[in-house]
Amino acid sequence: MSMFRRDDPDARQRLAAFAFAAADLLVETDPDGAIRFALGAARAHFGCDAAALIDQSFAQLLAPAERYAVPSLLALLAGAGRLQPHLVWLADGQPMALGGMILPDRQHRFCLTLSELPAGLVPQNRPVLTDDKALMAAASDRVRLPTGAGKARVALVETRGLGAITEALPETERARLSAELAASITEVAPGGLPGKLTEDRFAVLHDGGADPHAIGRAITQTVQRMTGTRGLQHTAGLDYALEGENLTRGQVIRALGVALGRFGRGGTRALDQAGLRNSLAGYVARVQEEAEAVQAMLREGAFAMAFQPVVRLSDQSIHHYEALLRPMGRRGGLGATTGEMVAAAEEADITDALDIAVIERVLAALADAPLEAQAAVNISPLSIAKPQFGRALLERLDMAPALLRRLLVEVTETAELRVDGASQALLLGLRERGVRLCLDDFGAGAAGFAALREIAFEFVKIDGGYVRRIDHSQRDRSLVQAIALYCRQSGAIAVAEQVETEAQTATLVELGVPLAQGYLFGRPGARLR
Repeated sequence: MSMFRRDDPDARQRLAAFAFAAADLLVETDPDGAIRFALGAARAHFGCDAAALIDQSFAQLLAPAERYAVPSLLALLAGAGRLQPHLVWLADGQPMALGGMILPDRQHRFCLTLSELPAGLVPQNRPVLTDDKALMAAASDRVRLPTGAGKARVALVETRGLGAITEALPETERARLSAELAASITEVAPGGLPGKLTEDRFAVLHDGGADPHAIGRAITQTVQRMTGTRGLQHTAGLDYALEGENLTRGQVIRALGVALGRFGRGGTRALDQAGLRNSLAGYVARVQEEAEAVQAMLREGAFAMAFQPVVRLSDQSIHHYEALLRPMGRRGGLGATTGEMVAAAEEADITDALDIAVIERVLAALADAPLEAQAAVNISPLSIAKPQFGRALLERLDMAPALLRRLLVEVTETAELRVDGASQALLLGLRERGVRLCLDDFGAGAAGFAALREIAFEFVKIDGGYVRRIDHSQRDRSLVQAIALYCRQSGAIAVAEQVETEAQTATLVELGVPLAQGYLFGRPGARLR
């Protein structure tokens, strides 16, 4: 075990925290999760002294399936000042209890502890259903070149009706079913990494020993055994090879990301539309076709804007509207949904052209609207990262200075926001012109917390996934409460997304969330009012 340094002026306080936590390992991180101090049994778990962990990301100490929860846990810690023990798996497969606190005189450092669980409390190798990001990270690690050298594959399986069954279960039963599904999938796909894209769509990363039909049967049999439900239908999805087909590693990973996203949103039909029905190679040819389709829609103006109200929960009066893109008709192989158009623009790297066209429409709508009307417009991080986009956007906004106090810009997280020179220059330029900034989907991605620290966003939208479960999951309720508290302490205004029930509204008011958006308050309409 590494020893603390006597010449470290903070060692006494850190050691007190270590003893208080009775932990195997203590690490101190900055709010972004970078390790700044480490003490404890690092060699037993990571094969190195604790000092070697400094400057690494704390998330890298955990198993791939656990890493993408780290930003949300840090946000919870930042808001509450303390993190109650959470079960996590280390990179070496060991289950541990993760806790944390913020020391009173070190507000910008997080003290995290990892403690061994009592023997026999949990299975040592319990399988879990991971998410698409963890699957992508694992797939990237497994893909080997030159082509044909390995056997990495991904199987996709859809089980229709499972989502409705899952949503009706209490939280404890839902967690138990999830664990049993993971166990049943790994039984028929030994060594595979099972993942859940939605409540009824699954992906399994494997090395050639899995059959989508067998995975589907295992899922339906487990659901029947656990819930007594009969009649579920599974669609034996696809089984993609991640190597070969004369694709580069980058093309494979990009195509797989598209496949998982499309399958999660629309199942096998969406894969057909994307040219991904039979192999990932079809994606490469599809990208150019989609790029041409999006560019044609922009040239022809074949899209409209719809405006959904964001209300004050105190009296449900309208605070502002969010402008939502609505494609009109189809172009080439591109469908007519917003998600498909945005995904196509991202895949083809033409989000900047799409974002400029949308902003033009929103400015025109503001010019025709009542003077008190305000509108928020979404901009992709892919656009923000381009210096030429920033210059073009600011030049366009300078042509309409009277409208800028009524304009909000939402930075979306469909792609990861990188707070670098180009993005900072644009966001600060917007603020200098009186445009208010909103960070969208906070808590859903790894970049949000770092972005919130670097840029003083006036509004923070809480990811709708947490809001939907706020009355059924204590963990989601705690996360929403912590985010709301963090916003109040940092001067930002929290906005809850996807609010659909009066019960959710009452809970949000109780937790101190001032603004909300969702079908409960109004569906998108054609005009600003």
